[in-house]
Amino acid sequence: MELASTHLSRASTGYNLHLMSMGLVLMVATVLGFAVLCQFSGTPLIYFKSRRLAVSLPAAGMWITYLLSTLSSSLIEEEHQFWYFWVQTLLALRLATSGGRYHTLAQMAAFRVVRTWNQTGQFWAGEPDVRQYLNAPENAWLVWVLAAVTLGAINAAAWALHRRYRRSVLWSRTFRILLAYATTCVLAYHSDRSHEGLTLGVWKVVRVCLPSDSAHLAQSVYIATALLAATSCAGLRRAGAYAAPLDALTGVMPLLLLLSRPHNFAVFGLFFVICALFLPEVPANSQSQELLRPSRVLVMFALAHASFFALGNSNSLASIDLSNAYAGVSRYNEALVGVLVFIGSWAGPLWWAMAGLALVALETEGVRLQLQVRTLLAAAHLWQASTLLAISGVATMMRTHLFVWSVFSPRYLYQISWSVGFYLACGTVGGLMWVAAIVYIAHR
Repeated sequence: MELASTHLSRASTGYNLHLMSMGLVLMVATVLGFAVLCQFSGTPLIYFKSRRLAVSLPAAGMWITYLLSTLSSSLIEEEHQFWYFWVQTLLALRLATSGGRYHTLAQMAAFRVVRTWNQTGQFWAGEPDVRQYLNAPENAWLVWVLAAVTLGAINAAAWALHRRYRRSVLWSRTFRILLAYATTCVLAYHSDRSHEGLTLGVWKVVRVCLPSDSAHLAQSVYIATALLAATSCAGLRRAGAYAAPLDALTGVMPLLLLLSRPHNFAVFGLFFVICALFLPEVPANSQSQELLRPSRVLVMFALAHASFFALGNSNSLASIDLSNAYAGVSRYNEALVGVLVFIGSWAGPLWWAMAGLALVALETEGVRLQLQVRTLLAAAHLWQASTLLAISGVATMMRTHLFVWSVFSPRYLYQISWSVGFYLACGTVGGLMWVAAIVYIAHR
């Protein structure tokens, strides 16, 4: 027993400090590289204004406080509080520097509802929230009402977008038919899996027209989402090419909702409301307030991170939702299941990333769009690289502490998922390919 105890102790504390130090040095070099890239891009981090050095105070304050929060195990466990605080703070700054816009007040009210939907973290996870109320057996009908209203609003939004941007009749109708079919399959999939599913007579008639098996319903959603992605760029005239991301934003909703819990459908509806209220952009009251006014992109960046926790996730591995990880999967496949788990867990951030790109594309064209997207990606990677450096440094210093396994190790895994899965694979590769497709359609 003593030999086994000694072996386990050495295995859990046998760190190679030389390799860890080399890793930290490489991370420092990466952070400096991204900082230089951001500084010499279209929107520098530090610039001269009236012969004085200037910096965006909200962005700098959020960055510094976030790096400091990685030093505390409690703040890592309750990271959602950081993002909830900064979303409301950024919105309050926009309100104070734009003459008191009612749009911003409505955004703050909507986000207040969002943050009470799912209690997460460690200390307050068991507190009453909207999710508990909706999941009570006597309130099951309300879940399906909210789900149906949300799905109907998504279809109505697609119809309104097509009227505004004058798509060709053929592609417009094809897109709307595919979207209606996919959203109906999503509702049927979750209803079949629920003990308190839909029992209305009208729904029974609709259900007969859909695949009978749950796996086939999920597969139908996957196929419809792929077709929606293809038709989102088809049939757009040159004047409306930059509205293609808005179409894709509604077209991806069936996939995200399929891999989410039914009680969270209405949260995505609130996301749509908050995003729509960002239009039109209102300038600052005066030039002196420009440094205090956070940009829409910065607010949406905070909303992307806050949405991860607002849907019930946390920095604990125990909060990973595997209920829909096998949706449409006939047999176990590690890669496919991993992708579905990632999409289901990061559904909120993925939606806000696409929403941010859509707003940027609506106001920027051609080479300027490509330059601005590259600038935003460089700033996002600077954030992630500096965060990974801070967490790595803290984990190295606390390598002999028990919290390095219970708190910092799961947080490190989540940070790698954010950096590699979300920002590199989805944000950089997917984002650049999407922008290239938009520019190609606009100039063909």
